[in-house]
Amino acid sequence: MDNLDKLFYWRGIADEYYNYRGERVAVSLENRRHLLNAMGVNTDSPEAIAEQAYTLDIEPWRNWFPPLLMTDAGEFAHFAINLAPGDLQAKFYYEIFLESGGARSGEFIPASCAEVGDYLYEGIRYSRRAIEVHEIPIGYHRLRVTQVEDASRTMETQFVVVPAQAHTPEWVVQGKRPWGIIVQLYTLRSARNWGIGDFSDLKLLITEAADAGADMIGLNPLHGSSLPDRKSLQSLQSLRSTLPQPSLHRSGNRTGICKEYGGYSAGPGALARTG
Repeated sequence: MDNLDKLFYWRGIADEYYNYRGERVAVSLENRRHLLNAMGVNTDSPEAIAEQAYTLDIEPWRNWFPPLLMTDAGEFAHFAINLAPGDLQAKFYYEIFLESGGARSGEFIPASCAEVGDYLYEGIRYSRRAIEVHEIPIGYHRLRVTQVEDASRTMETQFVVVPAQAHTPEWVVQGKRPWGIIVQLYTLRSARNWGIGDFSDLKLLITEAADAGADMIGLNPLHGSSLPDRKSLQSLQSLRSTLPQPSLHRSGNRTGICKEYGGYSAGPGALARTG
């Protein structure tokens, strides 16, 4: 994997995807570079690419931990620390300053803790060790780790303890299996729409799905189009365009305004709103 591919990987930019029809779509190298540029990544030279790839791929392993760590609450709560081989036998002291006040503390020797990852760079094998902290309350805490033999070697980070699982609805506990349809509204087609789904089509979909026994409809975000200065990958009509604006459509000597998703159909000599 070269440095540019590392940037694509760490920035979450894929070279292909499957659209709503199940068709494979390749993403060109040019478009992927444009996405990196939109994220503020400099791809003007091999040197700039290499520097930023190092920052994302290698530098995290040369720091004990990132600016934020998370763990599930409960007996398996832990934090992970990245260490060079020479630090594995050293003794460390940790302090967790609780959001509600007070602190928890303890000592550990990394070599005696479970390894959960490793990275080889320039012949040095960095090791990620999981340090158990057990029952820490849910909340936003601060973690400080210090090497006992050299107190100047210390580092802090945000330490977030989250619930081990989300709320479980009663129907899941009861073993029920509700079902529904997930749909991108703009992909709906009907004999009456103009090539893009609107609320009239949605109403028809809901009615027919309910008649078939469906329990829910999952929709893509339906952003308001009244804020032209706000652009989003979830824009109403196209992932490639800026937020669409109302457009005028003329028929005979009458003019109608077609607002996104509003629901218009063409009638003789004029436009009639249907939803």
